[in-house]
Amino acid sequence: MHRAGWAMGLALASLGLGVPCLAAAPAAQVSAVASAVRLGVAYLPPASLPGAKARTPERIEALLAQLDPGPAREGRAARRGEPLAGTGDATGTRPQAMSPDEAIQALQQGRVDAWAGVLPADQAVPAGLLARPLPWSVAAMAILRTDTDIHAWRDLAGRTVCLSQESRHVDRVSARYGAIEQIYPAAADALLALRIGACDAAVMDEGLLENVLTFPEWQKFSARLMPTDRRHLSWLSRRPASGSGVPPDGVPVPAVFQALGRQQARDIAFEVYLDQTVPDCH
Repeated sequence: MHRAGWAMGLALASLGLGVPCLAAAPAAQVSAVASAVRLGVAYLPPASLPGAKARTPERIEALLAQLDPGPAREGRAARRGEPLAGTGDATGTRPQAMSPDEAIQALQQGRVDAWAGVLPADQAVPAGLLARPLPWSVAAMAILRTDTDIHAWRDLAGRTVCLSQESRHVDRVSARYGAIEQIYPAAADALLALRIGACDAAVMDEGLLENVLTFPEWQKFSARLMPTDRRHLSWLSRRPASGSGVPPDGVPVPAVFQALGRQQARDIAFEVYLDQTVPDCH
C-alpha cells in the first residue's frame, strides 16, 4: 500500500475526526437520525479491552447508534407529552442491542423510538409499526485479487474466505458454497488477511465493500462476487396516529448513510494500513 494515499487519513486522524463527526452532511440530514433519540439496533460491539487496538465495527447500525442525538430528546418528548424515559444511562440516549422481536415489543411499550437492523424475510410487523428500507445493502459481497481464478460464488468451494466475527455472513458462505471460513476479530483484520494472502476472498456487506473499493490502494483487490440476493437494512418505528400532527420517527436520509459509509470505510482501511507490516501478496 502506498503511504502517500493515506496523507489525508493521517491528517484526519490527527484532528480526531471520527464517525460521529459528519461535517459533510447538512445539519437537517443528521437531525433525521438525531430525532430518533431512544434507538435500538440489531448489534452493538462489545466494549474494548484496555490496550486493545481501535477497531471500527463492520455493521453500520452500530455506527448509526453513535450519532449524537443532542437536544432533540427534550423537544421530542415534549411534543408527545412523554417523560424523558431513558434506556440505561443518565441521559436516556444510550442505544440498546436487541433482536427484531425484542425491538417490536420495545416499540409497542414505548421504550425505544426506532430500531435499525435486518428484518427476517418472514418477520411479521404489527399494524401499529412501520418498517422502511434504508439505503444500505447488507447483501453478501466478496472481494478478491484481480488476478484470481475465482469468478463465481460456486468457485469458493474448498477455498478460504475471511470474515469478521460480527459478520452477518458467518456460517452462510460455508453452508451455501462449501467455502472454508476463517474468522477474524474485526473487519480490518479480515481485510488485512486478504491483502497478505491468508485467504482467497473477503466477504462483508455490499455497502461497506463498495466504499472500501473507492480507495486507490484497494484496486488490486477489486475483483468482485456480487450479491445473489438483495437485502437492505431496515428502520422500524411506530406508526403515528392519523391527524396527530406528530411526524413519524425520523428515518435517516441517504446523505447520512453516504457520509457514514464513507467514514466507516476510511477508518477500516486506515486500520488495515496501520497494521500491515508485510507487502501485499503477489
